[in-house]
Amino acid sequence: MKKKILIAALLIVVFITINITQKNSGLQIYKETKLSDAEVIDKIVKRLEYKKEYKSKTIEDNTLRLDYDVEMYTYAKFEENASFLFYLIDDLETVEINLPNEKYTYKRDKTLNMYDELTIKKIEQRYKKEPFKKYQYLGHINSNINLFDKSDLCLTKYEKLYEDDEAEYYITCSSLDNAIAIIDDKEYKLEETINKQIDINDLFDTNLKIEKRDKNENNS
Repeated sequence: MKKKILIAALLIVVFITINITQKNSGLQIYKETKLSDAEVIDKIVKRLEYKKEYKSKTIEDNTLRLDYDVEMYTYAKFEENASFLFYLIDDLETVEINLPNEKYTYKRDKTLNMYDELTIKKIEQRYKKEPFKKYQYLGHINSNINLFDKSDLCLTKYEKLYEDDEAEYYITCSSLDNAIAIIDDKEYKLEETINKQIDINDLFDTNLKIEKRDKNENNS
């Protein structure tokens, strides 16, 4: 009897583990979808995060625009959604997420550089990593550089992150103390990585709130 109970318990653990680690495995049936398959795309989007808040879509050229009526959300979840869409839809090049007060754009080539191989399992594994649970995700530079904010607060003041001969670069919402880069699983203050591991111009393609102020304009 004890042996049967042990086997049953092990089967339950295996079943739970499979469901936890492969919760999006059912999406595989939509692999090799085309943008012309509008009904299939609706089915995909309604399987992703924020499906209840999804309102409408527009397909133009190789771009998929998705409209959501949602106030509480995370940038990481929409990026994860975009990863699934790029994996499943062959001719998709750009995903645009339209929210009531924000708009996010994701490109296929930039998304692919987050992964050594784009699969459902790899996508799930990426967003289960510890920093995504602890901090506010701000985007990535490449496969081994991710940006985070250690604080949940969005500050209104501007702080100078970097300057060169031509311009000064300021961040807002995040602070110098809380803006970090995780590079190969090691944590650094963002300001310490600029023009070393990270090119300042790459930050404009992330969700970090950054502003460039030309010195010549300030002096005119």
